[in-house]
Order: sequence, then C-alpha cells, then structure tokens
Amino acid sequence: MGTRKQAKWDVTEDGMLTVLLPSGLTADYDLTKIFKNWADYTEAEMFLAGYGVKQKLSDLCAASKDATYTDAEKIERMTELFNYAVDNEAMPKTERKGGFGISKKKIAESIEKREVPLTEEQTAILKELGLI
Repeated sequence: MGTRKQAKWDVTEDGMLTVLLPSGLTADYDLTKIFKNWADYTEAEMFLAGYGVKQKLSDLCAASKDATYTDAEKIERMTELFNYAVDNEAMPKTERKGGFGISKKKIAESIEKREVPLTEEQTAILKELGLI
C-alpha cells in the first residue's frame, strides 16, 4: 500500500465538505453557509455545488500538486478563501485576461465578419486587453 499523494474530498448530504490532505491534516467547510437552501437541493445539485467549491479551493494552491505549500499552509489558504466567500457572498477580485465569459473564438469570428478590417491601433488594444 503506497503513500497518499493527493487530497481526498468528501461532501455529505448535510452540506459538510471535508478534505483529507496527504499528511493526514483535515479541514471541514460548511456549504450551507454559502448555499442557504442546501436542504432543498437534489442529489445532483449537492454533488455539483460541492464539486465546484472543492475545485475552487484545490485550484487555489493546487492542493494535490504544489509542493511549495505545506499541507497546513494549504488548509490556511483554502479556509481563508472559503471564509471570504461566506463573509462577502462574492469571490475575491482577480485579474483575468480576456475577462470572464469572453470567448476569444467569438471575438475572432466577429473580427472576420467585419466589412472593414481592424486598424493597427484597434488590434493593439485588443492584444493589450488579452482579447486576441
């Protein structure tokens, strides 16, 4: 039997999301603090909501991959993000090249459909914004 190398996540019907890190450290996150009507969720909604939170928290510090954080630091970072979401009912602001929900493919298609080609200045601005 080998040593655990990845985090193990579990979510219960009552809304408790638990992570067990390779070192044996654990943390619990009460999803009902974010999803106020958790008790009314279907099994699929519970799974998807729990999976989304798990994915966001583990992505924060690449809990199963990033050796630069100790497991204690990973829990600290994940808990800080979770508490921020609970307290602010929002996620921390981040810089996103291209912006949320903006498809570079759709932008390229729109540019192709234009009767007049983009000027060098327009192209430069779109590149600067990370849109093309």
